[in-house]
Amino acid sequence: MDEGWAKTTLNPFEPNPTINLQELIAYGKSKNVKILLWFTWLAIENNPTVYETLEKWGIAGMKIDFMDRSDQWMVNYYTR
Repeated sequence: MDEGWAKTTLNPFEPNPTINLQELIAYGKSKNVKILLWFTWLAIENNPTVYETLEKWGIAGMKIDFMDRSDQWMVNYYTR
């Protein structure tokens, strides 16, 4: 899912209340479809426990975005 699945872009622990994320995950699973969620890189950087939470929710992966710089720190971030 692209931007909009979470209530805010910086809080990956609170899904948008207008989307029943758990129902969507269950439906995807019933159709053998894995769910990926979109994040800003800063949401991941500021919330290192998000990986465990997503695993508990049944999320298959992440699309991390808006790494709009190319300094050494960010290049190292890409390879984590």
